[in-house]
Amino acid sequence: MPAVNVYRFEYEILPNFNPWNVYIAAFTNEEAVIHLQTIVKKPINITSSTHICRLDDISGVVRQNVVTSWLATQPKQSKSNPNPVVEKVEEKPKESVVKRFGKK
Repeated sequence: MPAVNVYRFEYEILPNFNPWNVYIAAFTNEEAVIHLQTIVKKPINITSSTHICRLDDISGVVRQNVVTSWLATQPKQSKSNPNPVVEKVEEKPKESVVKRFGKK
């Protein structure tokens, strides 16, 4: 599995050229740049990009928040499955039972 890295970006939001910085965890610098452009939603000029460190692990609380946030973005599914899997159960023929009284 590829390592998750933390990248620091210094950037300006155009046309105001206001300086900003951000830390983004991603597999590659290119992935982090694409994510930054996606979240800013305005033209940006990246003035500096630095690999800060490898991200070894995250706490359970952070992991839970990430999973909960991700699940909240997923489409809701109805509780009843619209395409239920139906298993065919073969019934065995009933054996005839002969009641006998007395000795065999």
